[in-house]
Amino acid sequence: MMRAQINNVFQGLNTSPTLAINELVARRRSLGLPTYHLGFGQSPHPVHPSIVAEKLTNRKLDDKRYIHSQGLWQARENIAGYYSKLLRPGIHADDVIISTGSKPLLMGALKVHDGPLLLPEASWVSYEPQAKLVGKQIISIPVDAENDYKIDISKLEEVLKNLPSEQQPLLLINSPNNPTGAVYNDNELKELARLSKKYGVLVLSDEIYGEVTFDGVYRSISHYYPEGTLVTGGMSKSFSAGGYRIGLMVVPDNLKDFRRAMVALLSEYNSCAESSAQYAAVKAYSGDPAIGAYTQKCNHIHQAMLHYSSNILKNVGVKVSEIGGAFYLFPDFEIMRSDLIQTSDDLALNLLDKYGVATLPGSAFLRDSNHLNLRISPVDYDGEHAHKIYDEFLSQGKDVLSDEFVELAAPNVFKGMKLIAEAAQNGF
Repeated sequence: MMRAQINNVFQGLNTSPTLAINELVARRRSLGLPTYHLGFGQSPHPVHPSIVAEKLTNRKLDDKRYIHSQGLWQARENIAGYYSKLLRPGIHADDVIISTGSKPLLMGALKVHDGPLLLPEASWVSYEPQAKLVGKQIISIPVDAENDYKIDISKLEEVLKNLPSEQQPLLLINSPNNPTGAVYNDNELKELARLSKKYGVLVLSDEIYGEVTFDGVYRSISHYYPEGTLVTGGMSKSFSAGGYRIGLMVVPDNLKDFRRAMVALLSEYNSCAESSAQYAAVKAYSGDPAIGAYTQKCNHIHQAMLHYSSNILKNVGVKVSEIGGAFYLFPDFEIMRSDLIQTSDDLALNLLDKYGVATLPGSAFLRDSNHLNLRISPVDYDGEHAHKIYDEFLSQGKDVLSDEFVELAAPNVFKGMKLIAEAAQNGF
């Protein structure tokens, strides 16, 4: 029988855990098994109508042309103006790259850069597999719950001191963070910037959740280290348009050689992002105040879900770190350790099997499986319905950050989190 010879880099590589849990939940629900889906981080909110209209208008025009691999000029112009307000003045359309989501941009940066990757524990599921696929050396940076799973400056410097001087390290940071919801404050970013400058580190800052913060403040290491920071973002989180597959990268002008290499790579990889979605990006990044207000409304609902989820777990003794943004929490379920539950994988499997709650184990996020962390995404609700309940609460002067709001707006989140709290109290 004919068999294909598979490249060794694919040994042990499986479907991304976030996509795999989606398939598993769909199968369970098709069998009529009650399942609370707290394992996949997709924003459930409707895309703002003006963005949808822009996409549909250009789809009807049947614009089937290939667009430049760097992205539609009008979209890059608007993104440049948008990020000139978020990051620093003077960003130009030439500094922006658009691709089919931020994944190709992140993986492309790992491929284009020559040097080891410094990757904190408790990192998004795709960073490590992407690095392995491009043959990049990974140096893990330990983190702990006491510091909200953020990089400890002294531990990072210890790693940097021991690297060969001829190697330029690439530090990957993600704030607000998936899986923890942690947000680096300004002092922490200044310290990371100071250390990066000192050791000549190139920073890849994944800011896909940059606008999903609960105090409304956009924080970036690029504010303090613009010349050495690559920033990625996109439409999937703040604009709730994951399926549009629009990602972006902002590259400082002094790194134009890096930008040229990125565009060359993308031109050989996926040609260009889909045209009507890029026209939707023109509208999304236009600075329309109505879209900005809508984004803040979505963020407030995300905050309500995390507020409820965090409190219900803390009330039964589960450790939950501080959450400042995104739509995740990364609790430590050490209180549930038993002969049956020895790893985060054990915990996630038993929670799904016996309580019908889908989560992801901490081991999927570069966290040692002996730590009993779960990544929980309280987004299993109908966004349109949640917005209706939100408007009713505001009109009645009621508190959105309340259990009542979550129960009415997101019954699956309400029940799913209650079941996790019950499991934490009573075990399996």
